[in-house]
Amino acid sequence: MKKQKQVLNSIFYLFRLSWSWRPAYLMLLLCSVIVKILQPFPAIIFPARIVDCLLEGGTFREALQSVLWLAVSIFILDMLSTWVRKKQTLLQSGFKDFLNYKISEKQQHISLEKMESVEVKELFIRADNAVSGNISYAARSLGGDRGVDAVGTEAVNLVSGAGKAVVLAAALLWLGIVPALLIMTALVFHVFGGSREKRANYEERVKTTPYRNKNQYVTNVMIDFGFAKEVRLYGLQEFLLGQFRRNKEHFYAARNEAKPAFYFSHILGILGELVQMAATYGYLVLRVYQRRLTLGGFTRYAAALNDLSLTLVSMVRSYLNFNLYGEYFIDFMKAMEMEEEAQVLENTGTAEDIPDHTICFKEVSFTYPGMKTKALDRVSVEVPLKRSISIVGRNGSGKSTLIKLLLRLYQPDEGRIFLDGVDIWTIPLEKYRQQVTAVFQDYYIFALDIRENITVKGQDDETIWEALRKAGVENTVQKLPQKLDTPLFRNYHADGADLSGGEKQKLAIARMLHKDSAVMILDEPTAALDPRSELEIYEQVHRMAKEKTILYISHRMSSCHFSDLILVMEGGKIEEQGTHARLMENRQLYYQMYQAQAEMYRGGEAV
Repeated sequence: MKKQKQVLNSIFYLFRLSWSWRPAYLMLLLCSVIVKILQPFPAIIFPARIVDCLLEGGTFREALQSVLWLAVSIFILDMLSTWVRKKQTLLQSGFKDFLNYKISEKQQHISLEKMESVEVKELFIRADNAVSGNISYAARSLGGDRGVDAVGTEAVNLVSGAGKAVVLAAALLWLGIVPALLIMTALVFHVFGGSREKRANYEERVKTTPYRNKNQYVTNVMIDFGFAKEVRLYGLQEFLLGQFRRNKEHFYAARNEAKPAFYFSHILGILGELVQMAATYGYLVLRVYQRRLTLGGFTRYAAALNDLSLTLVSMVRSYLNFNLYGEYFIDFMKAMEMEEEAQVLENTGTAEDIPDHTICFKEVSFTYPGMKTKALDRVSVEVPLKRSISIVGRNGSGKSTLIKLLLRLYQPDEGRIFLDGVDIWTIPLEKYRQQVTAVFQDYYIFALDIRENITVKGQDDETIWEALRKAGVENTVQKLPQKLDTPLFRNYHADGADLSGGEKQKLAIARMLHKDSAVMILDEPTAALDPRSELEIYEQVHRMAKEKTILYISHRMSSCHFSDLILVMEGGKIEEQGTHARLMENRQLYYQMYQAQAEMYRGGEAV
């Protein structure tokens, strides 16, 4: 009962969305219902009149009028049906695009922490599959519309079938209760078989979702040009294809489990229809021989009974399909109702002891989902604004986590973070993100032109060139045929340019510089740069520290020479802080790390 309520809620939710998108879509579905209800009646009414006219001595004119009425009514209804169907297909395609947009939009507003979890990823995969109809073997084998298209189509079939059934049943009351019992026999077959198929269909979907996720990743790796060198160099082609085939085997296994229920349902339905048809025609023939029914009446009632039977069977299947797709859209509704990334949180506690003109972490802890060890453990530190700060430490010490919390990509489990005396979670997210920017180690350059890679907000080219100059990539762009309008990556654009790793990293730094935020973060910013370019970047960014707050994360200790303050992290905590000279005098963790790297550069062994 609870599941059925969820199904109905998901369907109502879907139709509310369709009304908010375009009310004309629901009006068109209503038109389709009316046309479907009217369509069978000309073939039921007029042939019977023609037969009675021929057998009972009617005139040629009367018979011809019935023929003309039959032809005209069928023509008009068929034309209306074709127009409605074509229009419905176009609107369904538009509604599907609208729902795909809603999924993408929702993903952009959910916190990074949630989007990185397997459960949320799989939820959005199921939501996307519900919209597209990429769901299960049994559902695909039904043919016709799938996904959100099927919801509209099956809703029309269900409502029009109900209307048609009421009219036909009223017209057949004269025949008594026997035809109704015969028709109910066929329905029992369909309901029993359809219920079993529906259960198998849903079970298949649950079983295949994890493998659908894995295969999507494998497919992306195989077709993404960015992985091409590693795939070929390390001979991963057969391995990846093997992974793809093994994942597909789970699909086939689930499909094979669903197939018996699918075939059982359809065979049972066919048997029910055969039994019902034979018994119905036998009953009508008996009424004719008893002279209680004319041949015209036989034609009319045979057509009406057959159509009523098909209508009721179709209603059962439409209801089962409608219910099935409703179950799929439960996941869509859950995805759409997920809590979005907080724009503002209530300011709890006081900040009287928090100094202005600082970035302050106060007792901040954070643990990644599914992990037992804290990535940050009660970190408290104050760093001055408009200074350059280096954050160093071994891999896994918590450096990047500290930065992601400062950028509000994650929310702390405990503690608070202040920027210039204000809790960052009390600042509207869009406004806060204007104040901070970053270049990550795993930065991304888009397959757009260079101007769009720097900014999509339409600023003048002068500021873009200035950012490119500061990042040391201006000369490279000047040499390109279309300069700022040059698209990147030849595998996406015939006239695209492929930049070197260092040039792309400088482009990412130029994007950060162009944003011109008050706090700039460079997470391993020079990994792909040669020492000379690295020095130029550090000198350029360091000059900006008089007006900006610059935070470096780097395994190269050379950045520390440019820093006003160094934070040394270990095990999710701040172990040391101070200037380069002070930390070298202390001869503790920072000293050991620096000396180890210096030995490596001199060709000695790390200590």
